[in-house]
Amino acid sequence: MPTARGGDQPGFSRLWVGQSASLLGSQVTLVALPLTGVLTLHAGPEQMAVLRVSTTLPFLVFGLLAGAWVDRRRRLTVLTLSSLGQAVLLAVIPALALTGRLRIELLYTVAFLVGILTVLFDIAFQAFLPSLVRSDGLVGANSRLETTRSLAQVIGPSVGGVLVQVLTAPIAILADVVSFLVAAVTLSGIPDPEAANPPVERNPILHEMWEGLGALLGHPVLRAIATATTLNNLAVGIASPVIFLYMVRTLHLSPTVVGVALAVNGLGGVAGAIAGAGASRRLSVPVVLSLGLCFGGLGTLVVASALGPSALIVAVLFAGEATLGFALPFFNINGVSLRQSLTPARLQARVHATSRTLTYGAVPVGAVVGGVLGEHLGLRQTLVVSGVGALGAALVAYVGIRLATGEVARLKGRD
Repeated sequence: MPTARGGDQPGFSRLWVGQSASLLGSQVTLVALPLTGVLTLHAGPEQMAVLRVSTTLPFLVFGLLAGAWVDRRRRLTVLTLSSLGQAVLLAVIPALALTGRLRIELLYTVAFLVGILTVLFDIAFQAFLPSLVRSDGLVGANSRLETTRSLAQVIGPSVGGVLVQVLTAPIAILADVVSFLVAAVTLSGIPDPEAANPPVERNPILHEMWEGLGALLGHPVLRAIATATTLNNLAVGIASPVIFLYMVRTLHLSPTVVGVALAVNGLGGVAGAIAGAGASRRLSVPVVLSLGLCFGGLGTLVVASALGPSALIVAVLFAGEATLGFALPFFNINGVSLRQSLTPARLQARVHATSRTLTYGAVPVGAVVGGVLGEHLGLRQTLVVSGVGALGAALVAYVGIRLATGEVARLKGRD
């Protein structure tokens, strides 16, 4: 099946719709899950750190293995079954809450299991996309996907905040259950371009895991991007267990305002997705990617500076969240598209999995550090540490990627 330029093929449209449905529900859970810990189970900074680790640890533990496993399977099947599995697991949280049996340990368990399926879905999604879209259309397709992600971040958290306020946090998660079911139905209707592929002889799975690792670390540009992203995600991880505690307990914001703040983050993301698509045509790769990380660090520092009357606190918080939202798609559109275009089709899942293992693996490490810092240093101060760390990652990105692109150019010149 021929691939489409810019994502105009019907298969891409269905993939886009399925992703949109799951993203919208997941943005509700982004608010409802941590607020279940804070408001329903009265978790502290260290318990919130464990919850954050539970959602991100699967990338570190299973990422490499999942990449090799997904490359042996039809990726569309993995996407569909992962969506169904996440719906079933998330339904456990409101069910336990309604029966009065929800405990923080059970919340950790569900978050960890959902995290495993998220690993499989994420790897399969990034590996499946290039089979629907030509390499010269990847920036356009990823721009559409990131714009949708950002729009979901506008709508979902606001809805989530209201649902938490009206229904309680655990019950609000039912919205995500429905969204995953819709995604599974939509994905199941995509014609599978991999169905006609002839069987491929496979090496032992450990050999294929190492092959993916070698493909990422052996390419100067991919290695430089992964290094900078890992450092940035370490900084992001430091902020992750304290940000909701900071908004609720330090800034004394209601769940509705927290949801609106995350929606403002999504508005920034829409702008970042639009700007990111055009930036690659005007600026060099090192500048574009380092700017994306720089915006993230600045946004965190602005959030940490929220002081004064209530109106000023909310205004500063919203400004910081908008800057944070701008950063992620601005970076991702260009970083992910570049990685997809530089990676052979047969290695897409493994290279993406290796990248995710290294970069997302830094998040739980950062979350542990953030939990300890939040408990002993303070919530606001922990956010400052996170913001400064992200700015350091931006500097590493600029220097590292600039040197790497120069190395690739020299190697091509020798050929």
